[in-house]
Amino acid sequence: MVCLHTEQAHQTLGVKMLGGLIWAVWVLVGLVTGILARKVLKGTGFGVLVDAVVGIGGGVAGGWLFFTLGALIAGGLFGPGWVLDGVLIGSVPGAIAVALLLLWAVRDIAIGMYYVLLTAYALMAADRYLFPVLAADVRKAFGFSLATTGLLATIFTLGLGIGGLPTGYLLARYSRKMVLLAGIVLFSAATALTTAVPGFWTMLVCLAAQGIGMSMLATSMFALAASYFAGHRSAAIGSVNFCYGIGGFLGPYLAGKFRQSYNGWHAPMLLFGSFGFVMVLLIAITVRPWFSDARRAAEVKADSGGAASLMNRNTIILAILSVIHGLSMYGFLGLYPTFLREVLHYSPVSAGKVIGFFGVGALASIPCGWIGDRFSPKLVLSGSLLSVAVLGYLFFQESATMLTREILTCIYGVTGSAVLYVNLAGYHVKALRRSLSNSGSGMFVSSLYGGAAFGGLLLGKLASWGGWIRASEIEMTLSCFLGAILALALRPGEMSL
Repeated sequence: MVCLHTEQAHQTLGVKMLGGLIWAVWVLVGLVTGILARKVLKGTGFGVLVDAVVGIGGGVAGGWLFFTLGALIAGGLFGPGWVLDGVLIGSVPGAIAVALLLLWAVRDIAIGMYYVLLTAYALMAADRYLFPVLAADVRKAFGFSLATTGLLATIFTLGLGIGGLPTGYLLARYSRKMVLLAGIVLFSAATALTTAVPGFWTMLVCLAAQGIGMSMLATSMFALAASYFAGHRSAAIGSVNFCYGIGGFLGPYLAGKFRQSYNGWHAPMLLFGSFGFVMVLLIAITVRPWFSDARRAAEVKADSGGAASLMNRNTIILAILSVIHGLSMYGFLGLYPTFLREVLHYSPVSAGKVIGFFGVGALASIPCGWIGDRFSPKLVLSGSLLSVAVLGYLFFQESATMLTREILTCIYGVTGSAVLYVNLAGYHVKALRRSLSNSGSGMFVSSLYGGAAFGGLLLGKLASWGGWIRASEIEMTLSCFLGAILALALRPGEMSL
């Protein structure tokens, strides 16, 4: 017995020493990066001491983030024995990357403010993924049917769809900072209030209000990215969706962890609601109007190409494709965790981990946005829609292992989010004149999320009627195949440069 306790004490000491060593490596990497930044990055910054402090902060933050990603990905894909390898592989480059990004922000205040907004967007994205993971608990607590639960899981997107075009109207009359702050307040308050509702209709209203708040934030962010980074609009929108991917990965995982720790679904909603109000205060203090309301697109180039109104061939086709993609993608995101938990009996943490790989795939948003800037919309949209059509058939096969599901979900994150979502948003903006970027981003949000609002309801009803496989064949495979054909009718030559 004494030997056993001694062995356990040695193991505990070893774990603590290893943990301390990893933290020390992150600090050292950040310190070295900060010192070398004066030679690598343009601008003098605020001196070597500030560079060192910022580098250490970035090294620790990036190391921890990629520590988590590396451990989850390596452990999920290859088993527990690969966790340490994933940590070592991912955390050190991650520490360097985040340290350099923060040091860049110190030298360019506009980039620093952009990072603050992207952080808020990542937190709101994580919040958006809470309910699908917790849906089985909510269904049990209130006795909702599968179709009703599916509606609740995706009604958030109806709010997004409703809010898109009105937000474009607001952005034409009020500052982007004011609109996005109002959106975060509405989103966060609705998240917290969801825990206090007595039944279906009040919960429906709260979840829809979340969507309206997210619509105000998303439309503002897309318009800002497309305006300030005028030469690379799809890639800039890709940076927004990259942060959505981070939130999409961590959100389901944290939802499962919080639900398990607090043994209930209320705590995750309250915690994420409070995070939003913290970000409101941070944005109000740090983000300046000269950046948030930049009109750089008009300064860089005059309007060249693109339609003068929303009533044009390309915008109409893109709106139909956005509806199709929203219907299929959010039907999957809304009810796939329920399928995993109720049919395959996955735990909340396991279901959250699988759906979290969608966020991992979305991390490819920036290079996939670059692809959208370089290649024909016909090729980009048709190819990715065909890929989703194939994935829709594979997702609900009950024989697939957890590893297979993680890989498929990650691929869907690349094709569905990094390619389709980012470039649909970019092409909506490019279909119009540069001066109409607010209207283009608003049309994208309204059309995609208008379809997404009913994705969970339709998939739930189809699953109740013909089973999960038949439901996915109709909602994902067939609809995306038809969309791939429709995308060939676009006229890229009529889009703005």
